[in-house]
Amino acid sequence: MTSSHADSDDIDVLKENFEQICHSNELLMNENLLLKTALDRIPPEQLVAKPQQQRQRYGRNREKEKQLTISQKNTLARNEIELLETSIAERKKEVESLIESAKASIDVFQAQLADIQKESFQFRRNVAVEGLDERTHVVKSERVKQYFESVYKEKCTLLGALKLKYDAMKQKHKRATQYDAQNKEAGESLEEIDYEQLKIENKLFQEKIAQRTKEMMTFKLTSVSTQQTLNKKKRELAQEKKNKEWLTKEIDSKKTSLIKIEEELQKATKERDQQLNYNKILKARHQEGEQPRVLDSINQKVLIGDMEKAVQTWERKVEIAEKQAALDRAKASREESLYSSITSSHPTTARRGMGASQRMMQSSMRKSAGNSTARSSIKSNTQRRGKP
Repeated sequence: MTSSHADSDDIDVLKENFEQICHSNELLMNENLLLKTALDRIPPEQLVAKPQQQRQRYGRNREKEKQLTISQKNTLARNEIELLETSIAERKKEVESLIESAKASIDVFQAQLADIQKESFQFRRNVAVEGLDERTHVVKSERVKQYFESVYKEKCTLLGALKLKYDAMKQKHKRATQYDAQNKEAGESLEEIDYEQLKIENKLFQEKIAQRTKEMMTFKLTSVSTQQTLNKKKRELAQEKKNKEWLTKEIDSKKTSLIKIEEELQKATKERDQQLNYNKILKARHQEGEQPRVLDSINQKVLIGDMEKAVQTWERKVEIAEKQAALDRAKASREESLYSSITSSHPTTARRGMGASQRMMQSSMRKSAGNSTARSSIKSNTQRRGKP
């Protein structure tokens, strides 16, 4: 039992010694690697030993090679750490520049994609939808040509604006280079703090540019909807102009018919005045004491009765015609107000209503014309009968 315990203790001791030796070997390997990297950075001509040193090194009485001290190892490790930090910082800068260039390219691609989507939408709206022939269901070549001509003009104007902007930026760059050269000549070069401040300002400007690009995209999308509503309102305006022209024509025709009716009323009043004057003359003759013959007096009485009846009928007709004209005017004004309220939604019904009012006005005109002819015939008959 004692021998077995002793063997196990020896094995544990050997394991501990083995682990310590492995750890020390690992440290030595790391030190050797560090020393190798440090020696690789030293130029080879500095590593060539002198002949005297070689004789001392390879002679019989060579001493034991010297080992590095702890301070030397610390300086080597510190130098390596500084080199690693500088390499990491440079690599970080390269990665940041790559990330910024990738972000810029992504923004450019997004802007190009938005422009392509906008152009495709405009092409479908202006050419594929509005330029489609209803009879043949084929897109009109004139619309395609007009669309591409408008796109070409827009691109030309954009190219001119970009050229002007490029010239302005070129002049600005030239002035900046001249200013930088003057500062370098004067010994007033920018310090690291100024560069950091410029970086911060550049970052702020980049954020503002990104925000403005987003706003521009939203404005572009809203401009498409506003353009659609504008086209719709233009079509409605053209329809309203057509309705206005039609209404002006209808109003002119109503005015001419009203003038004709007024002329006929004036003629009827003149005829009535003439008949009243003639009646007064006959009454005056009768009062003067002229003694006509019995047959003539009978004829005169019959004629006076007929004339009084004709005057009564004509006065009644004139009153009816005036009432009818007033009713027609009121109805026409009501129809015009009603048409102005419903013309946007039902233009065909408004035209039918105005056509009905026009037919009613024409019928009243025909009635007044018939009445005027009847009055003229009665007047001629009474004149033939009333001759003494």
